[in-house]
Amino acid sequence: MANKDTFDGVKAGLMMYDALLLGVAEQFGMERAIALQSKVMEKIGTMQSKAIKKQVGDQKFDAKSAGALVNPGFEKYGLTIKVVEDSPKRVLTQCTECTYYAAGHELGIDDKTIEMFCRVGGIKSVDAIVKQLNPKLSARVVKFRSSPDDFCEEEIVLE
Repeated sequence: MANKDTFDGVKAGLMMYDALLLGVAEQFGMERAIALQSKVMEKIGTMQSKAIKKQVGDQKFDAKSAGALVNPGFEKYGLTIKVVEDSPKRVLTQCTECTYYAAGHELGIDDKTIEMFCRVGGIKSVDAIVKQLNPKLSARVVKFRSSPDDFCEEEIVLE
């Protein structure tokens, strides 16, 4: 589990972000808000990947080596993840403690909307990062939690 102070701090920041996103949706429509969120998260991932590429050079990555580079960074966002499959073709993680979910849930956002935010949010950054490491890699949410006590699953896949 991530440090409680980290979890609470990230959750507070994400609550402000979610409130802003809901305000944008109210003003301009949910579809436009989601499109903007997706674009911003992809841009953040691309910026992060440039810093990573500087460190690792032109090395080509498979799913396992990309996951080894990306997954440890989730802890700084207050997430608790467990790698359940770790191969060159696919890395599958389970997220049990999620600041994104906790922030939305605390704001009273329904699970379907939180899931939509998730599918176009942080995972878009991860997808942008892994695509910079190897254009044949992709990241996506494969299972969204069905309750606060459940877990989500995300994967990095080499096509």
